[in-house]
Amino acid sequence: MTRHRTSTAGKQEGTTLLTTKQAAAFLNVSPRTLQDWRLDRSGPTYIALSDRAIRYRRSDLEEWLKAREQAA
Repeated sequence: MTRHRTSTAGKQEGTTLLTTKQAAAFLNVSPRTLQDWRLDRSGPTYIALSDRAIRYRRSDLEEWLKAREQAA
């Protein structure tokens, strides 16, 4: 019997790292908007792997959105 590795991606979905383009699509904004938010420190938390490699945790994006919810 062959054993198959089980992916843990579903269990760790909140810790998945997204590119700027993916994070922008998730937030329904342009990648440029995310870049502007990084520069003025008004956007979601991000991880700078290098000057050109920026990543976002999905859980951080969700938390950032939740903090901006407004009561109707």
